[in-house]
Amino acid sequence: MVLVATLTFGLVAGRLSLPATAYALSCAGSTGSHFAGNQSNHTSAVRGAKAQIEYVNESLCTTAGGNDFSSYWSAVVGYDAGDTGHEDIYQISVDKCVGSLACAPTSPSNKAYYFWAYGRQASSACGADVGPIPNFIANANTSTHTYKVVREYLTGVGFFYNLYIDSTGYQTWFKTESSLNDCWHGVDGAQFYNEVLDPHAESGGPTANHQSWNQVYWYTGSAWTAVTGASGSNCQAHDYASQKCVWNSVDPSVWASWDTNY
Repeated sequence: MVLVATLTFGLVAGRLSLPATAYALSCAGSTGSHFAGNQSNHTSAVRGAKAQIEYVNESLCTTAGGNDFSSYWSAVVGYDAGDTGHEDIYQISVDKCVGSLACAPTSPSNKAYYFWAYGRQASSACGADVGPIPNFIANANTSTHTYKVVREYLTGVGFFYNLYIDSTGYQTWFKTESSLNDCWHGVDGAQFYNEVLDPHAESGGPTANHQSWNQVYWYTGSAWTAVTGASGSNCQAHDYASQKCVWNSVDPSVWASWDTNY
């Protein structure tokens, strides 16, 4: 996800979701995006990504007039050379933001909502870069959902990538296969991340109620393949000290993310 302007951002069933934490911190000042989570890499071979992600109403930092966001998602990504801004991405899930530099024009302020975003680096094939600015789908509820991006086929359209929340598809915003393959030079990864702008935003759940990531898969075009990790190991990304992300010690296809500031 990318911030508007020049800054860059991309429940286990039956478990109760906590409200936004009452003891949110004052803003530390943005030092760029911070990530926690995992990515399954398969050069030019990824045709989808999905994960069941627990809803968390993440707390944002509280400095008056500050800009902040916290989000989490399933996405497919590309590896364009020089893509330092994480712009080759097509994603869906939940965002929460505050401030004109952190919220897109359609984003509600300080309220969790479902979003989708598409981005690409500048290229001779597709022209100027397109930042993955969030697009509002609906206000988020407290349920656990499966968020999916997947390649499908439709007569008269051909292959395209569609977005889903559970079984509800959002074909209105589909992207053609060429808008990913040509503009990104291939779909190379399935990405499952928490992201925050300010280090004092809540990333994942609080210490007492970790956010759970289950049933995480990448798609080959013919089969969904589980994304797994070593028992009890850290996730691939966990950018700052309070931002935790750890694979389950019993089930290698589950991990938890949380923030020790909360």
